Amino acid sequence: MLRTVWFSFYIRQPYILEIMQYYVGKNGQQLGPFGEEQVKARVAAGEFSAADLIWREGMASWEPISTVFNNPYLPSAALGASPLLAVQAGQELAGRGARLGAVLLNGLINLAAVLPGGILLGIGSSGQQGDTLTTPQPMGIGLIQLIGIGLMLLGGIALAIYQLMLYLRTGQTIGKKLMGVRVVKFSDGTNPGFGGLVGLREIVPAVIGMVPLLGGIFSIVDACFIFRGDQRCIHDLMANTKVIRA
Repeated sequence: MLRTVWFSFYIRQPYILEIMQYYVGKNGQQLGPFGEEQVKARVAAGEFSAADLIWREGMASWEPISTVFNNPYLPSAALGASPLLAVQAGQELAGRGARLGAVLLNGLINLAAVLPGGILLGIGSSGQQGDTLTTPQPMGIGLIQLIGIGLMLLGGIALAIYQLMLYLRTGQTIGKKLMGVRVVKFSDGTNPGFGGLVGLREIVPAVIGMVPLLGGIFSIVDACFIFRGDQRCIHDLMANTKVIRA
């Protein structure tokens, strides 16, 4: 009887283990299911990033692989590799050209958001100047100029809100998303959150950049730091972030 019970438990064990199946979200696709060791092996091989989202039945939401597996590390073949190095091994740094392209694209997108209002403002201003050449009028803002200013504010604010939501959720702005790069925490590849992404990586460098003389020097040195081996600018060092291929 005891032998029968033991044999029954032994046969059922594989099925119990198979329940822990994980699904990985990558490039807009749901991949899987995979076992835990399969996921870790794919992170080590560079197929998955430690920041990719993972889910299994029973989890309330999708979470980064590094969070679920507590910093997944390379399999035993990579003897002596530390967990931190292994997590980073599964994340390929974004190219300098891609990062520059993301900055330029964001600039063009910002310009496009305020361009319609700017055109109306220019039309209103030129029309008012033309009228004053023939008939002097009191200085003021015309209806077309008011509409232009309103459109510029509306476009700029709407874009800023969308960019902020996207940035906080994915570590990407529109430009970064189009160039296939994103910002993650340097130590474990997870989302840096508001403090890292916005506070230390964006606001603090912007404030320093506004300081007379010092700000200009800081901005130049900050950009030049991308030529380091790890391609981390000063704002990345301040925020403990890095930019990887998404």
